[in-house]
Amino acid sequence: MGGCSSNSSNNSNNDKVKDTVEDPLFADAIFTNPTQIDNQYLPLIPGTVHLYNGVSEDGSETIVYEVLDTTTEVDGVTSVIVQDRVFEDDLLIEDTYDWFAQDDDGIVWYLGEDVTNYEYDDDDDLLGTDNEGAWESGVDGAIAGIVMKATFVVNDSYQQEYYEGEAEDMARIVALDVQVDLKDGSVYANCLKTRDWNPFEPDDEENKYYAPDVGVIREELREDPDEESAELIGIFLVGSDQVPDLGAAVFTNPTTIDNTYLPMIVGTVHTYEADTEDGIETITTEVLNATRVVNG
Repeated sequence: MGGCSSNSSNNSNNDKVKDTVEDPLFADAIFTNPTQIDNQYLPLIPGTVHLYNGVSEDGSETIVYEVLDTTTEVDGVTSVIVQDRVFEDDLLIEDTYDWFAQDDDGIVWYLGEDVTNYEYDDDDDLLGTDNEGAWESGVDGAIAGIVMKATFVVNDSYQQEYYEGEAEDMARIVALDVQVDLKDGSVYANCLKTRDWNPFEPDDEENKYYAPDVGVIREELREDPDEESAELIGIFLVGSDQVPDLGAAVFTNPTTIDNTYLPMIVGTVHTYEADTEDGIETITTEVLNATRVVNG
């Protein structure tokens, strides 16, 4: 799957990419300072964390998108690493490390991803993991694609990733200078709108909106934007007062939670009531006599 051993097959792969990606091709790109990614619509600043709330067919979804301060070499190019974690109803279902680099023309290239998918049973116990969707430019015939252009012309199309039979995402610029109103009241002007698709899921075309100096602020299923969507809810900087450094914390006895203002004693039950427009709402919280390992 994905790669072919014969030269003729590899040439065919390159021909297919040439049909969908406008010049320059990845092989022609020059990378003098590839980890300085300051593209107008996709800046990747190390330490930046984007949080998204979303709705999927499986329930509520939270996406944590963090630009790490480490790099890796992919297909001969030093690349920025972005960790992208997807949670459904508080369960981690996908943990991905994406690799990006910006060429001297300002184009941001996507060089692959290391994916771990998690599967759970009905009791939310982990059944196992797989790496479906993973690919790396230069391995098994996979070729880096353009994730964000440097110049923006309506109807320009480009291949975002190419790993035959596994990852063949494409995009087209739909509109410029779009205003996007998010559900939390935030308003973004001068946004770029793209339409993203792949040949394996023809019914799952997405619209994406990119705000200047921010990046993605909304993703939505084209056919039903409210059924499956995700919106930006916050941007934070790791190491600042906004986001404490979890890696520096020491946990000798982490299940003894005796904080003065938030004690968690096993067996404690709190019940709350609120008068809402839909009637009386009752909320019950209980500290269970059970634990689970999260992030070590």
